[in-house]
Amino acid sequence: MPARFRERANERPEIFQRPRTVTPETTKSADRVARHAFPAVLATFILCVGGICAGRSFARAFPAPPAPDKHGPDAPVYTLDEDCQVFEFSYDNRVACGAHRLMRKKKFDLERDDVWIASRDGKKKRIIDGEKYLVSTADTPFSYLIKGFNWSPDGHRLAMEISTAGSSSDEEENAPHSGEAIALITDEGREITVPGMKGSTIDGATQGAWLADNNTLAYLQAAESAQNVIALKSVRVSDGKVASLFEGRMFSAVTWDPKHNAAVAITDTCLASRICLVRLDLIHETIQELAPVKEYFGQLTVSPSATKAAYFSDGQTLEIRPFGAGTHTQRITAAAGEYQWDRSETRILLKRGAANRSGDIVWVRFSDGDFEPILHDLLFHDFAISPDGEFLGVTQVGLRHVTVYPLH
Repeated sequence: MPARFRERANERPEIFQRPRTVTPETTKSADRVARHAFPAVLATFILCVGGICAGRSFARAFPAPPAPDKHGPDAPVYTLDEDCQVFEFSYDNRVACGAHRLMRKKKFDLERDDVWIASRDGKKKRIIDGEKYLVSTADTPFSYLIKGFNWSPDGHRLAMEISTAGSSSDEEENAPHSGEAIALITDEGREITVPGMKGSTIDGATQGAWLADNNTLAYLQAAESAQNVIALKSVRVSDGKVASLFEGRMFSAVTWDPKHNAAVAITDTCLASRICLVRLDLIHETIQELAPVKEYFGQLTVSPSATKAAYFSDGQTLEIRPFGAGTHTQRITAAAGEYQWDRSETRILLKRGAANRSGDIVWVRFSDGDFEPILHDLLFHDFAISPDGEFLGVTQVGLRHVTVYPLH
């Protein structure tokens, strides 16, 4: 046999070696080990069988919650895996997301938001890089946070409500751009410059809403003459024309009905009562009184068909006010919180508690006032229903990825 094969044969593992001869002494020793080991093996077997039976009894007594059906109503359509502090559906069911970022630019500590858009198939695209956005509007770097989005009806423009603050550094603190503003962009991330204004932002504006022409933006500003009241304004983006709407009238709450170029508001300048609910025609600047209001706590909304309004009259009572003669007010006991209408207008989806706190979300039926939990009673930071009522978006506690579920 060649030397190299003899070396390989000597290196073979033990399992391929010739069996050893077993002596009687070795056999006796093995028998003693087996006799002593048998009781331990038997005890182990009994314990394992007992553990399996006990486990099955526990499982029957305390069954685990059912896993979501991958094809059922609790199966998500997609997840936008960005840290979305705010998000909003467009009319074609895309999602705009403001994703928070911390950065340091030279000696300045900055907080800024990126803007991402997710399509209906879940594909995402960043249209605004927070590090580069609005850098030419100030001599000193500043922070901004996005507080909300409003999509134009055609889905090509967004109005972003932002809060700005001066930058902080290791040496100084100043705030050259502190305040509220609305920033206008396209769905591709280009700034929309308004003639006669400073770039693409409207300083001091909040709660903007695009009207049906996709060119006019209605918004609110704090009234100069009184506290806790707001004034209505509009700007036509194509030529920069600004209009003060319903001049001389002040409102304590306003909610937009942009499809009909209208709004619903609470005001104290009424003919028949101290406080009343009114409908505002934003084009013709006419006011229609709808109903007297005894108490108003907050969260005024208008239904998708614009035939009902709802608000909290106190911290535990939601009032639903249908428009028109001969209708009656419904009152439902529910803790105040953020809510949105279902497209059937027979219920709302409510997250009880403060807007900046996480909580469960429940359906509240108008017919009997009962609560119906949704998504296994989990806690969420925020939620939104798409304009057509087909989808629900939620952000979970912690890293705020947006998960979109089908509603119907």
